[in-house]
Amino acid sequence: MEFRAGTERHIKWEEDVLFPLAKKKIGEDSPMIDELITQHNRIRADLKGLADCLKTRNSSLENDLEQLLAAHDKMEEEGIYPWVDDYIDDKAKEAALSKMV
Repeated sequence: MEFRAGTERHIKWEEDVLFPLAKKKIGEDSPMIDELITQHNRIRADLKGLADCLKTRNSSLENDLEQLLAAHDKMEEEGIYPWVDDYIDDKAKEAALSKMV
């Protein structure tokens, strides 16, 4: 599934590149990053069940994933991404973006 692979690449990049970069600046204690990682774990679990969900039309899992992705996107767009734009220098941002697969 292309959606699953793309989502998993996005998560991996954030956890391997973006979050460590942010934690260097703000320290290890970051409730926002901790919550994003918790959401990543839930998204991964939901994605594993997505194929079965589509076969059986499990609307509960579909709805959960849809709501989770919407909340996660909002937290990224209104939280971590603006913070990175404000506090991480351009060179570090460019280096992080170059690692995006």
